[in-house]
Amino acid sequence: MALRGDLPNDDYVNNDYPFAKDLIQDIKSYTDLNVGAAVYPEGHVDNPVTGISLNGVREKILSGTDFLISQLFFENNVFYGMQDALRANYMKIPVSAGIMPIISKSQVDRMTYMIGSSLPAHLIKIVHKYENDPESLQQAGIEYALEQIHDLINHGVDGIHIYAMNRSKVLEDMLPVINQEIQKKALIK
Repeated sequence: MALRGDLPNDDYVNNDYPFAKDLIQDIKSYTDLNVGAAVYPEGHVDNPVTGISLNGVREKILSGTDFLISQLFFENNVFYGMQDALRANYMKIPVSAGIMPIISKSQVDRMTYMIGSSLPAHLIKIVHKYENDPESLQQAGIEYALEQIHDLINHGVDGIHIYAMNRSKVLEDMLPVINQEIQKKALIK
């Protein structure tokens, strides 16, 4: 994954790799590795224009990106809209959906601020309902993420990337359910 990454502060200027496309181009000039990059279904938080930056994605592809992984999103229609926009602009590249199970209110607040992802009303109600019950919030967050993944699998998504935030228990809870879903789908074909 070739990511510019978060800048340490507002005054920092990255002269070597101001954008991920610059890093991608450099990697590709030295190696034939497959290189992935990020895509922002709702737009980058530092960009005043909302929505996916089609020019930014095009530049990453032209720089040599082989696949994309989306930043987290909480409403699948946002991801499907991004896929439609890429297709409509002749950008055919595998895109994995980035899903983050909610495990705490502070995590949601921090990530939505950093990434700029919006929360659907249904999810806001879940967070507020369980904000003082961490175990129930984590379970409800995992269930919500699993519903998203189920829908994404049924829509034939290229892949799924789970932002587990170094919480192995989250993956232990989710992966058996996801694997069962994939196996069930494979049997139907």
